[in-house]
Amino acid sequence: MLASEVKIGMAVIFGRPAGKQTRGIVRKINFKSCKVELTEDRGAKGRPGHFCDVGWAYLSPDTSAPRKVTYNPFDSREDQFIMESILCCYVSLSPENLACDGERPMMEARRIGRLLERKLSNLQQALGRTVSELDAYDYSDAKKKWQKERQKA
Repeated sequence: MLASEVKIGMAVIFGRPAGKQTRGIVRKINFKSCKVELTEDRGAKGRPGHFCDVGWAYLSPDTSAPRKVTYNPFDSREDQFIMESILCCYVSLSPENLACDGERPMMEARRIGRLLERKLSNLQQALGRTVSELDAYDYSDAKKKWQKERQKA
């Protein structure tokens, strides 16, 4: 799999072609590999929640369970507000926003990044589940689509 095809929060299957294949979620992308959080047991190598560094050649997308994120207008207002706040955190964590296009000192950008990561963790804890960056964007798109349909009716 090419590095350009991998996104944070993407469900993947990894392992040697003739070996054990394991499902996981991409949590960090590095130059030579990516950090994958296990979602199933890998025997003595790791339990769900553990992380593995996986090279690009051993990754493939997990297409067994297609993701469909929907906007539920009957969710509580608190949950909707938390999801929007989570999306704002992910947007603020983008490299362009953290570094202000290279104008902000790196030390300050790292400090702000840590604060945003902590805020994101607290928001996910308040929601009661972890929300990947892709899920937050999908939720936002589904909400916009629902609002357009509502305006037409």
